[in-house]
Amino acid sequence: MTALVAASVAAVRRDLGELAELLGRLVRTHPVYGSAGQEDALALSERWLLEAGLETSRLSLDLAAARARPDFSDVAAFGGVFGDYDTTERQCVVATRWFSDDGPHLILNGHVDVEFAPNPERWSAPGGPAGGDFDGTRIWGRGASDMLGGVACYLYVLKRLAPLFPYARGSLTVHLVLDEEVGGNGTLALLLAGRYPGDAVALIAEPTGGEVCTSSRGFTQFLITCHGVAGHMAYSRRGDNALLRMAEVIMELEDLDAELRGLAGDRRRLLTYGVDGCGGDPATPADRAALVVTVARPPAMPLPDILRRLQARLDPVRARYGDPITVEPCGLDLAPGGLSSRELASALLATSAGLGLPTRPGHFPSACDARLFESFGIPAVVFGPGHLSRAHGVDEYVTIDELAGYSSVLAGTLARRWSAC
Repeated sequence: MTALVAASVAAVRRDLGELAELLGRLVRTHPVYGSAGQEDALALSERWLLEAGLETSRLSLDLAAARARPDFSDVAAFGGVFGDYDTTERQCVVATRWFSDDGPHLILNGHVDVEFAPNPERWSAPGGPAGGDFDGTRIWGRGASDMLGGVACYLYVLKRLAPLFPYARGSLTVHLVLDEEVGGNGTLALLLAGRYPGDAVALIAEPTGGEVCTSSRGFTQFLITCHGVAGHMAYSRRGDNALLRMAEVIMELEDLDAELRGLAGDRRRLLTYGVDGCGGDPATPADRAALVVTVARPPAMPLPDILRRLQARLDPVRARYGDPITVEPCGLDLAPGGLSSRELASALLATSAGLGLPTRPGHFPSACDARLFESFGIPAVVFGPGHLSRAHGVDEYVTIDELAGYSSVLAGTLARRWSAC
């Protein structure tokens, strides 16, 4: 390890309490969709970037330009709380620092929006979803892992490394975006508006559990609908209830998930589902039952092949009841990501190895904004603190050791890239 890298790592390990406090403050903004907390999180992040010596600006989503792209997410079509999406201004923060004409260009990308916490009463963590409490080991709250922890590390590391800037080479851009959780339009807007050098690479600090990921899954949703025969309960037949037919479909979906995981060589779940609706009076057989199914697609698994396997499993159920079971596109359709920066991944792994940290190559088991960078020809790596298994559930947290390890790797890698040596 060079003296410069060692000094950079020492700088970020000097006051981890400050990092924990910053993350706690971000969590307490509780930046869920449609809340004032989203502006609070952006403003707090912006102040830290300015203090680190970066030039910052705000960019509003150009909805017309974004809608023309095949990777645009039509959030308003989701309805409900998202119905005002097209008429509400959406902003992101861009921060830049130009060091020299020669040297690498790195984009640090992170999202400050977090998922809703639909059952806050189930949280046992101090303060609930918006607590941000630090118990000496863990920082708790919605977004602590996904991905306010990664954003906090960006801000903290850049502020700590600011004394190195006069000696750095190349350039740096920081993207702090909204709407990643609903399809990625924030990152799409920044990529549409920006001009990046041909050698630009991106780092996305999603929680990866110690893996440096050079690919990511896609995310496709569709609606499965079964039909039944409504009538008086006393004279109904066993097969009349659409819910019974859907129960058989669910068992086929479970078997399909196991089949797909075997084909992908991945132990992590690839398919899940949730009730969209079922009809009628509970005293009569349901004449309709519907599920929204989500498939997390590995890069090497084409969607037509997945749908073909699904239809093959539905055919026996159709034959048993003689009624159609429909499969229609529904919700999000996000491509897998596979255009990665092997050079950046190798640098992160080498820095981690030099620090004695158990970081390893991996594959990100969900969709993320890496696919958007790929569509603009910018290689990306997904690597951040925390673990995806804690995201979107109750009692989300990240440990201070995870934050410290990630900050050390990030600081050491930046020092290596910026150094003229």
